[in-house]
Amino acid sequence: MSTTTRFNGNASDLRASVERELADIDQRIESDRREVRAILDNAEANGRNNLTQSEDVRAESLLRSIEAGNAARARKASALASARAIEAEETASEQRLSTTHITAARKPAYDRVMRIGSEPRTYRSQAERTGSDDEPGFIGDLYRNQILGDPSASERIARHGQEMTVDHPKQVERAVSTGGVPGFLPPAYLTELFASFARAGRPTANLCRRLPLPPEGMSVNIPRVTSASATGIQATENATVANADPASTLLTANVNTVAGYVVVSR
Repeated sequence: MSTTTRFNGNASDLRASVERELADIDQRIESDRREVRAILDNAEANGRNNLTQSEDVRAESLLRSIEAGNAARARKASALASARAIEAEETASEQRLSTTHITAARKPAYDRVMRIGSEPRTYRSQAERTGSDDEPGFIGDLYRNQILGDPSASERIARHGQEMTVDHPKQVERAVSTGGVPGFLPPAYLTELFASFARAGRPTANLCRRLPLPPEGMSVNIPRVTSASATGIQATENATVANADPASTLLTANVNTVAGYVVVSR
């Protein structure tokens, strides 16, 4: 079972589209469950404790479909939560814009003139905000600029770039730009599936048994039997019984850390 969100419009349209797809998934899951119950009820009505081969094959197929549907539902529920958050931020932004009074032609508006150092930054942390909590956010403006084509969001992003250039003039080189990782401009997409990089050792690592590491220390000691006890066939009753003492030693495995990092521009 797979679903794809098709979006053309504003955040409300996106939220409604995800809700419809979630409802479709729920309907398919419930339909599969009803069919499984019908198969079991039919077998019980006929006095059978086991399913026929065809019933068993169909039931297995339905159970796999239900399992896939539950996984798809979890992903879609996460996407719906993101869509609702974006919709709420967009609604708050529209309310702020609707209260702005536009006067006759005059000099550039006060908020259109860059005054770095004397005014709050375009995007501030929660701790820095002294007024309403619904100030425009960087991620929300990325969405409005990329998806909705909002010119005010584009201006705020440009203003933010100028502020960063003035505040951090030496940080002009980036190891990875947004052009190097297309599709990762948040939140231009709301899908949880993407093609990961294939690593040859990953399938082998996935097949290995995984156990939690001890809370401290850089080595793990596992007992290993080096000599086993013995048994033997008795030639006659009450004959000598085989005897051998087991011996063991420690198998020590060192704990290694794996780390790496990627530099990206904000």
